[in-house]
Amino acid sequence: MPRVPAKVLPGGNGDNWRYLGLSYNGSFGVEINDSSINAVGNNKYSFQERKTIMDTNLYPYPPNSLRYTYSISNWQMNCNNKSYIINSTVLYDQLGKQIKEMPLYSDKEAQVKSGSIAWQEYNYICNGVGRNIGY
Repeated sequence: MPRVPAKVLPGGNGDNWRYLGLSYNGSFGVEINDSSINAVGNNKYSFQERKTIMDTNLYPYPPNSLRYTYSISNWQMNCNNKSYIINSTVLYDQLGKQIKEMPLYSDKEAQVKSGSIAWQEYNYICNGVGRNIGY
């Protein structure tokens, strides 16, 4: 009988991951690797984010894109002007196997929009909202 590969959670499942919440439609959840937060300049911070696709039927995959279950992205948040850049992203399948690595998408900072997942990340990173709460 063939062996089923074990599921591996990309980035591990240690206490360093802090759950921030679900997207507006519940299609994905977001966590921040608390131990990855580093100051990189004047009120700027780098950190690692893990996204888990909760419902592949609701998630808005771009046309002709890979169907992934997890992604780990390296962000840089500018607390002074409420903006961010995603420096790189790695996509993983449902078993946690890496399927694609994507470099910097754009070097232009995106604005944090109120109510978005990026807004929750901004509040966590820049304002400390929820930093004392774990799983």
